[in-house]
Amino acid sequence: MSQEEICWNKIINSTMNTFSVVYGEAASGKTSFVLSLAKRWLDKQTIGYLNTEGEINSVRVLQILGNHTRYLYVEVRDIISELFGVMELDNLGMNIMLIDSVNSLYRLEMAIDERMASIAFSLILALLKKLSMNKKTIIATSQVAMEEAVPSGLVFIKRYADNLIRIHKSERDSSRIIYINDVYFGKGLIEDKGFRWISCQA
Repeated sequence: MSQEEICWNKIINSTMNTFSVVYGEAASGKTSFVLSLAKRWLDKQTIGYLNTEGEINSVRVLQILGNHTRYLYVEVRDIISELFGVMELDNLGMNIMLIDSVNSLYRLEMAIDERMASIAFSLILALLKKLSMNKKTIIATSQVAMEEAVPSGLVFIKRYADNLIRIHKSERDSSRIIYINDVYFGKGLIEDKGFRWISCQA
């Protein structure tokens, strides 16, 4: 088994039937990472992909997943539609769901109505946690608060997420360093075809 397969298998085992949140600064490779992970599942089952970030992410989906028939792409533009989008993927029987990103619409809504944004965001996270408890695998990316480099809405995310996966840009080269629940896991590179592992913990 190659190093690449070993690393992805370890990530799959860590995230299966859980609610995991992948976070990192802008352009750290969050979307590339979760799509590369999703690619490992496509030969076995259909994946639901919920995009909240518009065209920039849709282009990356096509680059990495191509026109594969075993993923269902849903795009939403407001936080209530995000909630219903998750419910729709569940109703369609998706056992693996990717939400990219789970908090981008929450951040936009916070500027308009903080209370309603917090309620809606909590409902979405609670639903995702409930789905994971029903043996569904949920992987969500999360934008970060720039001044702190932690997920926006962290107080809510920590209440519901099983795993926090951090992608950090190396200061020495172009590699990305991966931490799972604040423990070093490995490092890799962002390429046109997605995320490629360099090494990971045994």
